[in-house]
Amino acid sequence: MRHERFIKYHSTIGMDSVLTGIVTAHKNGPMNNSEAWLRSITRDAEGVVSRRIGVYQSTLSRQLRADSLTPTSIVAIARSYGASPVAGLIATGLISPDDIARAQGSDALTRASDADLIAELRQRLTDR
Repeated sequence: MRHERFIKYHSTIGMDSVLTGIVTAHKNGPMNNSEAWLRSITRDAEGVVSRRIGVYQSTLSRQLRADSLTPTSIVAIARSYGASPVAGLIATGLISPDDIARAQGSDALTRASDADLIAELRQRLTDR
């Protein structure tokens, strides 16, 4: 289910390479969401990944096997490999595309000027 949300969201924003990585990862054997996401951005061994993000390999391995990468690990891995931390948080199920949409909507409203808000309200009321 979480992969379906991840695939749907990323298909709409042009993240085809990430989607391809997830699909390829699943073809290579059963993986949980954390492992699939990691393999979609790198083929490096866990030891290499753990050194790049500054955690013990045993810590990273434990998080991966339990499908419980921490948000801190996800962000560190994504940044280390030039991937999107948001895509990682979605792929591992920590946030949903709906969370992103809500945040973007509230951010847009906060940034809009009073005049823009009034104009939008006026337009919506006249369109009814």
